[in-house]
Amino acid sequence: MGTEDKTGLISNIQRFSLDDGPGIRTTVFMQGCNLRCAWCHNPETQPTEPVLIYEEKLCIGCGSCMTACPDGVHLVDGKSHIILRDRCEACGRCASECPGKALSISGKRYTVAELMEILLRDQSFYETSGGGVTFSGGEPLLQADFVKECLIYLKERGINTAVDTAGAVDTASIGKVARYTDIFLYDLKVMDQEKHKRFVGGTNDRILYNLKKIAENGVRYYIRIPLIDGVNCDDRDIDEIIGFIRSLKRRPYRINLLPYHTYGEGKYKSLSADPPSYLKRPDEDRLTAIRAAFSKAGFNTGLQ
Repeated sequence: MGTEDKTGLISNIQRFSLDDGPGIRTTVFMQGCNLRCAWCHNPETQPTEPVLIYEEKLCIGCGSCMTACPDGVHLVDGKSHIILRDRCEACGRCASECPGKALSISGKRYTVAELMEILLRDQSFYETSGGGVTFSGGEPLLQADFVKECLIYLKERGINTAVDTAGAVDTASIGKVARYTDIFLYDLKVMDQEKHKRFVGGTNDRILYNLKKIAENGVRYYIRIPLIDGVNCDDRDIDEIIGFIRSLKRRPYRINLLPYHTYGEGKYKSLSADPPSYLKRPDEDRLTAIRAAFSKAGFNTGLQ
């Protein structure tokens, strides 16, 4: 199989993105993540296999999904629509027959060639805006070989590339893509180990180690810090984060501060799950204090 035939599992391809690196970008959301951040706003990208998404407000109660599904996943009586997810294999037959587009699948396989055909459509926008293509997720480096081949293809055509990673991967996976990546967007969430285990789903040892390695490399990198009240926003949390960043061999080009938002809550319902109800955005006074702390330490910051 040639490199252009290599496949990757992709959740979504978002054109004209302005938040995933400089300029106008296309963001490729890879399917699959090995972390479980309590504040995740893309929960549909967590499973490493395709997953069924159901938008209740679009359902017209016609029962076409019941007829199409070979596994009896859907129970529709006109007033309610029950999904037996333990039976679902995300084959997509129900989605293809749904007239209201209430059903869809997160996770579709693309070859490198198929994905590049889509990404190159907006090359003129990348060039005029200083933008490019960002691989995000999920965790894109769980599919590092596929991402690498895509990055090579893009770099050969002069397109700026970015990889948005949480860093909880083998260092070798970062090494595979570093040569072909113009910008790393690196998530740094919590320094305290116990908090990291509780809210992120594991320790941060590998994350911190990999960030140190990226800082030793010549690649430009941004650090992205989600800000969640009661998780990582008190003075001690911020001081620990700033202290770690100051210890890096090379400073980040920019630090993006990302206050918690509820935009992704509807996605949990579409997966038959409950959204987190205890998480909150820091108030404006706390956000002002946090930004001031980073500025005092000499960092270029921005709120998103």
